[in-house]
Amino acid sequence: MLRRKLTKKLHYGKYVYKVCIRNALASSFRREMNRAKGDEKFPLVTTVFERLEKARITGESLTYGYWSKNVSEVEFNYAKDLYKLLNTHDDYKIRIERGVYMWLYSNTKSLIDKIVDLPIPENPKNKLTLFFINNALP
Repeated sequence: MLRRKLTKKLHYGKYVYKVCIRNALASSFRREMNRAKGDEKFPLVTTVFERLEKARITGESLTYGYWSKNVSEVEFNYAKDLYKLLNTHDDYKIRIERGVYMWLYSNTKSLIDKIVDLPIPENPKNKLTLFFINNALP
């Protein structure tokens, strides 16, 4: 989900730190799609979250985007935590690549550390797969 890279070059000639986040909801954080309305930095994200929350309550599958990408509960919860964190900071730049990769650039090391330390909930499917791999016969 997260990738760390070390470099001596400044990103965009300005930012010292960079982190890559893979999430199905990354494209909703795109700046050009989020024209700030008052205090709200990401109006598109809030509408997407509201729609997905309604779908979760009604028991429908969580889908997002033009191609109706399936969004897991883990990705949805992680995106909500990331949204809360980004609303409290200002010194960053977001770049979205291929709709699922979010490159976040910042000069604030504490922001990058908080993003890296965000809790990633366990996916039950991963636990089951790990159980089968660990208990497979040789």
